This record gives sequence, C-alpha cells and structure tokens, in this order.
Amino acid sequence: MKTFDEVVPIHGFLTDHHISEALQNGYLIEWGTFEASLVRHASYTLRLGDTVHISRKPSQSKNAGTVFDIVRLSPANPILRVRPGETALLYSMEYLRFPPSVLGFTVVRGLLFTHPLVPENTYVDPGFTGSLYTTITNISGRVVELEYGMPIARLFFYKLAEPVASPYRPGAGVGIPQYLVTQPLLGQSSPEECQKETWENLLQTTRQMPVLGNYVLEELFRRLQRRLEVLYVALVLWPLILIFINTNSWIRQNFDSIVVNILAGIIATGLTWLFLKLWERMRK
Repeated sequence: MKTFDEVVPIHGFLTDHHISEALQNGYLIEWGTFEASLVRHASYTLRLGDTVHISRKPSQSKNAGTVFDIVRLSPANPILRVRPGETALLYSMEYLRFPPSVLGFTVVRGLLFTHPLVPENTYVDPGFTGSLYTTITNISGRVVELEYGMPIARLFFYKLAEPVASPYRPGAGVGIPQYLVTQPLLGQSSPEECQKETWENLLQTTRQMPVLGNYVLEELFRRLQRRLEVLYVALVLWPLILIFINTNSWIRQNFDSIVVNILAGIIATGLTWLFLKLWERMRK
C-alpha cells in the first residue's frame, strides 16, 4: 500500500486529481462512505447522514451545555424539520480519516444561507477521524425541511509540509471547556416567570429575541386583554355615574350648576378609578 506522501507528493491545497487518488488509496474518507462523483474542482461535497443532534429547548442551567435530541434519518425516514429558533448539528454521511499531515476546511452550501439557516463554516484538525458535523440555526419564521443524503458542505483539503506533532484529540480529552456560561432568556422556562415580570421587561424581551417564545407572547396578550377590559368598563361606568350625579335632585337643589358639573366629574372619576382597581384585583 502506498504511503500518503507517495499518493499526494505536493504541499498545499489538493486538486480534484489529488483527492481522487487519495480516496482510491484509502485516505481522507473511509471506504464505503464516499461517492467518487462528489469530488469537484478542489473539494469534496459532504452529504447529510443518518444522525442529527437538534436542540428543541434551551438548558435552564447556566453551567450546562445545550440540550440536544438525537434524530435518526434514513431512506425510509428522510426528512428533518428544523423549526424556528432550533439549532441542529448535521453529521456527514462520510466518515473522515485524516492523516496527521492534512488540514481540512468546510464551506457550507450556499442554499442553506437563503432560508436563512445561519450555517457554520468549520475546520478539520490533522489526524481527525469520524463524521463531521455542520451547525445550523433556523432564525427564520418558517419550518425548514432538510433531506437525508442532500449536499450540505464542500470540504477542502490542505496538505502540510510535515505531520503535526500532536494529531487530533477531542476537546474534552485535552481539557478544553465544552460549554459557555449562559442564562435563559425571559419566557423560555415557564409562564409563571412571565407573570412576575413588568410590562416593560416583557416588551424589552420581545426586542431581544429573534424568535419570540410562546410564554412571552401569551403573557403580553393576557395583560393587553385585561387592560382592554378595564378600558371598556371605564367607558361604561364614567358616563353613567356622571349622568346620575347631574340628575340627582338633592344635589341640584343645594349646589350651583357649575359646581354640580365639577363635583360630578370628580366623583365620577374617583368612583370609576376605585371600581377599576377592585376589578383588576379580582381579575388577577
């Protein structure tokens, strides 16, 4: 069996000829997982494989990583649906086997940008072995469907002048933290959390969130409904109280008409305000 240096004697980016030669000699991508026709120009086109990790709900702990569900795809179950706000790790159908002298770069397929899915371009360390995942986040207001086997990214290969001293090891194995400290946004934990917040904080949260949480919207509409109910009651009560005071014979006999009107307005406003406060307390 030829060595990798014999198959690819040059340094720098590999062309389609070099990539094809390396694949046929058992390098770069494992036998049975690549398709020769996907070698194009100076890259190989990666396809969506049978494993997807998708985040359907945020973690509530600031020291925990993102919570992912595992979704399995197949020719019989080929469709992945990514809802607004969800993040998915799309694992490649290809199983990479990089020599310690090859560095890889990926460029995500342009179609994924148009929805928009905000995909991630990434790199592959020398010596990496395994399926490569591409991260996408759906920031649109629509459900996006991806299909098993579809092209997701182009992989470029760069041969170094010599093998690296320390080939790839997982981040956790070399002590690199695997999460960032985070805090859940208002509305992503419970409806009770929203009920305790002020109207201004709820509105501010809607400005910060690219995709609104259902709890925030639910609480905003609930409060708006209450305020409209109070307004309707005030519109009905105030004129009735005003008419009652203006037509009361005892008041009209003992006070001047101008004073009666002023007094009626003050009393009507006071009684309406008192009733509305009682109404709001009853509605909570």
